[in-house]
Amino acid sequence: MFTYLKAWFHVLLFLFKMSKKPAPSAVKEEDLLKLDLQFFADDDPEDDPEDDHEDDPDDDVPNLDELLKDPKFKKQYNAKLKDQLGKRMSKFKDVDPEEYRRLKEQAGDKKDKKEDNAGDDAARNDQNEKRLLRAEHREKTALVKEFAVDNGHNPKLLARLINIDSIELDEDGNADNLDELFEELEEEFPEYFSLQDDDDDEEDPPKKKSRFNSVPKQKTNPKKKVDPHEAGRQKALERHQKKEDKR
Repeated sequence: MFTYLKAWFHVLLFLFKMSKKPAPSAVKEEDLLKLDLQFFADDDPEDDPEDDHEDDPDDDVPNLDELLKDPKFKKQYNAKLKDQLGKRMSKFKDVDPEEYRRLKEQAGDKKDKKEDNAGDDAARNDQNEKRLLRAEHREKTALVKEFAVDNGHNPKLLARLINIDSIELDEDGNADNLDELFEELEEEFPEYFSLQDDDDDEEDPPKKKSRFNSVPKQKTNPKKKVDPHEAGRQKALERHQKKEDKR
């Protein structure tokens, strides 16, 4: 009898366990639902792997405010900070604060004064350069006027027409290219600088009329007009030829 009851109890226990066990189809469906469907999705080319917050190194950096809430850490932090501050202050142990402030102000004043002196030197150099240019211009103008007087020209007119800045001076202060500049100017303005022949400049003395003139007057050929441009060109050529002969 006892054996029969024991066998019957085992059957009931087996049936109870089978009733709680899910069906095979349900287990299979449950296992499929647990699978992440995004695993089979294609990667988005626009996704930047660097934007992944899980790999952000800043996430691993602890927050100082949160760490200071820990009494032990706060005590260690204050001790470390005090030690570093003490090392820095030890450098200024024997330094008078007032003396240090005064020396610092003097260093700043020296720097500002040095910058001001540099600006003054630049302005002074600029003024000296302008003075030298004005003196050189006056010297060249004097050479032009002297050249005009020596060659029988109007010195003021020549000084106005010629390019003073184009004159080149040698080591002795003499003009190297004044003759060439004058020749160019003479060819351009022959009416101002062309010289007529001495025979043309001298006026013929008036002839006395004779009461008795048996010979009839003959017509003389009219005097040819001198082209000022051609006369200037000829004079320039003659002057150039004279210079070549001197060499």
